[in-house]
Amino acid sequence: GQPVSDELNITVYPKLKITETSEDQEICVATLGEKMSSTSIDGKGNHTFQWQVSTDKTVWNNVTVGGTYVTYAPTHNKSGNYYYRVLISDDCHTVTGDVITINVKPCYIMVNPNLKSKVAIK
Repeated sequence: GQPVSDELNITVYPKLKITETSEDQEICVATLGEKMSSTSIDGKGNHTFQWQVSTDKTVWNNVTVGGTYVTYAPTHNKSGNYYYRVLISDDCHTVTGDVITINVKPCYIMVNPNLKSKVAIK
């Protein structure tokens, strides 16, 4: 047979990586926390985001409302620790961001400062 000669071009893209993740937060029950974010660089194609939440750092669930944006602001109706992370994907890889701890505390509102009584929000 005839020898076949052809060119092959290979493009190597730097692996997707996360360079920065938001700090831990402390918020009151039923209040909106600061927007959390992670910064990603490199990779191939557009980056997509999926925020996840856990109460034990073992079982992770996708945040269904607003969980696919670059930023996410948490809110909880019960006190306790909640853990968040973001999965960032490109055309080739998915990387996981550092865990962000949200400490949700019951907070008190002064009803009448002259009476010095408090109402607990749980």
